[in-house]
Amino acid sequence: MDHYSTLGVDKTASADDIQKAFRKAAMKHHPDRGGDAAKFQELNEAYSTLSDPQKRAEYDMGGQNPFGQQGHPFANGFHFTTGNPFQGGGFAGNPFQDVFNQFGFQFHQGQQQVRNRDLNIRCKIGLKDVYLGKQMNVSYRMPSGREESVTIDVPPGIEHGQILKLSGYGDDSMKQFPRGDLTISIEVEGMPNFHREDINVVTSIDLDIFDAMLGTTVTVKHIDGTDVDLAVPAGSLHGQRLSCKGLGFKHMKFTNVRGDLHVILNIKTPRVTDPKLIEEIKSLAAKLKRK
Repeated sequence: MDHYSTLGVDKTASADDIQKAFRKAAMKHHPDRGGDAAKFQELNEAYSTLSDPQKRAEYDMGGQNPFGQQGHPFANGFHFTTGNPFQGGGFAGNPFQDVFNQFGFQFHQGQQQVRNRDLNIRCKIGLKDVYLGKQMNVSYRMPSGREESVTIDVPPGIEHGQILKLSGYGDDSMKQFPRGDLTISIEVEGMPNFHREDINVVTSIDLDIFDAMLGTTVTVKHIDGTDVDLAVPAGSLHGQRLSCKGLGFKHMKFTNVRGDLHVILNIKTPRVTDPKLIEEIKSLAAKLKRK
């Protein structure tokens, strides 16, 4: 097999001419576009030889590929093994990357490997799940149309928009290439009467004006469904925040750190219509003002 004829170039062709010829031919003969897989293999072998100045020189001297079928970088499923066929070739870019990108493959220069594309999905969780953490089963559709399922561990304290990555759970359209990765974008849904401020859980309670004046202990329903006893000091004001230490979200980076539970007081003023009670309240108000 003559590599120059395979690529359709003369023996005097420049490195740039060889690069352009390979790109054009590889796009035409790629199996995903109905091309001949054997022809595509020949193109890869020809280019891997002629794109390397040293290999090309040895090939021109011997009239054949001195590396043989077992030595060229595409002998096993078109993945790159040892060495870098693009170094020293005088190319400003990687022509294989342009071709493979057309079919969703990804080229990793450091690992010298082509693999299937990454997939990205979204996953919705509740605020309670953020507080407790959750193991959940996620289903997603592959580019081939096949359904795939995976079990993920959502760590406590995860934030809206944060990304989880699972290596090797992405596209597998081309079986001779490694699978891509799966990235999961977390979307946190709201929860009635609870919201998040950094690593703190914030809620609110209704409180009678007299309990606010005199002080009391109330039971607050926490985000996980448990009851928390909260001491309300005498003279508390509407909108005031009271804190319960260590009952907030876990810190994602420092797992031994937790936020607090903040409780906002919503003081309710009763409506009084009884004339006798109104007079008593006025009398009490006058006494308090004098003090």
